[in-house]
Amino acid sequence: ICELCNQDATFGAVKHRLPELLESGIFRWARFGVEDLRVWQEDPEEFLRRSFDDLATMQEPRAAAMEVVERLLRHRSDAVVMPLLHFCRKHLDAHSQNPTDPELSSSKDGALLILGYMVDELRRLDPSQPGKKKKAKAKSAGSGVSVEELLSRSVR
Repeated sequence: ICELCNQDATFGAVKHRLPELLESGIFRWARFGVEDLRVWQEDPEEFLRRSFDDLATMQEPRAAAMEVVERLLRHRSDAVVMPLLHFCRKHLDAHSQNPTDPELSSSKDGALLILGYMVDELRRLDPSQPGKKKKAKAKSAGSGVSVEELLSRSVR
């Protein structure tokens, strides 16, 4: 999947299916799952080692999913930033409606993980950053997504 990010023809073929790719191909692995909970409870150090292992892409589905997000942002940021923000917002808003639901908490974790991978791109697009140019296509003022608002409501 990573290879489709930098090839125009293959990305063009899947671009219209990006929400489905996010939901079932990437997000299901980005979320904190039952296996993550088991490893965390048995050995928190092992959980952290796996989370920050640069070579984990070959073995850990979460690392592979996040590599896809990184590649999409690197090669197709104009096409994926806003859909990713909307996607994360949907899951963060759902969690804020019912914060005690474990399934929604797992989704919140996945949304925050994706936002964490988006940080450099979001800084680059932030007009308040000195010396940074904002891309013309990224100014979706009417999109209803404010990164500051999104994070202030979701990260406590």
